[in-house]
Amino acid sequence: MDNSKIIINPKEEDLLSFMAKVELLANSKSPIVFPNRGSKFAAIVLGKIFSCAKNNVYIKANNFSGEISNEDNYIDGLKMALSKSVNFTIIVDDEKCVSINVSKGMQILLDYVDYGLVKIWHIKNNTDNINLNFCIADKQMFRYETESATHKAMCSFNDEKRTLIISNIFRNLLKESILLK
Repeated sequence: MDNSKIIINPKEEDLLSFMAKVELLANSKSPIVFPNRGSKFAAIVLGKIFSCAKNNVYIKANNFSGEISNEDNYIDGLKMALSKSVNFTIIVDDEKCVSINVSKGMQILLDYVDYGLVKIWHIKNNTDNINLNFCIADKQMFRYETESATHKAMCSFNDEKRTLIISNIFRNLLKESILLK
């Protein structure tokens, strides 16, 4: 399950193998905490978190450059969650990512702002958390990056304890943010 080596252009079979393992962990609601690294692998995990979510997804992202949020796995999971009326609360460091058309994922999210399913916030003057990227869902699933440049992260589909810790970080960041959309 460890894809902690950076695979810049992963082979299709590597992605399919990883996707099958992620699917198994998600479907069994496994408490296993597993590592992953790289944008394509991140998109697989995030897409699965989105599609498994039933109520709420919270995202803290530097920006939505499209490196992850343009990947099909990400987009498919995002669409599935929104079709189930899952609420998204997002904090971004770079407020410009909301107004430029770089990320397919952000464009989809912006389409749902008017329906009340998506709220996008901008963190103001918080240099301590400038490179912090994570996602939590339904008080049990998470993907938390430990190295943003390579998207190295720890993830789980059923770890309430770690998700609560990350939720507290998110709540504190939200207190320092202003609503954009």
